[in-house]
Amino acid sequence: MIHVAGADSKPVYAAKVTTRIRYGAFGVKRLDLEAFTGSDGQVTITHLPEVLKKPVYIHVTKDDKDEMVEFKPSERCKATFDVQLH
Repeated sequence: MIHVAGADSKPVYAAKVTTRIRYGAFGVKRLDLEAFTGSDGQVTITHLPEVLKKPVYIHVTKDDKDEMVEFKPSERCKATFDVQLH
């Protein structure tokens, strides 16, 4: 789960959350994911591969603000991230 808040600590509605997952032999297969936060500023991404050789970088954007979160499924399979857009 990703919780997105603004500089004023209020939930951010419709923040865009994107990532690209590379898998398979030599990482030739790609899976692009895109989701938007709800009115509570939260989005949940499920069913990601549990075994990846490289971390997944999740990008959160809203207007001209951008933040990135590094996710390592081998270390924290069911992770929760709090992202604050500045």
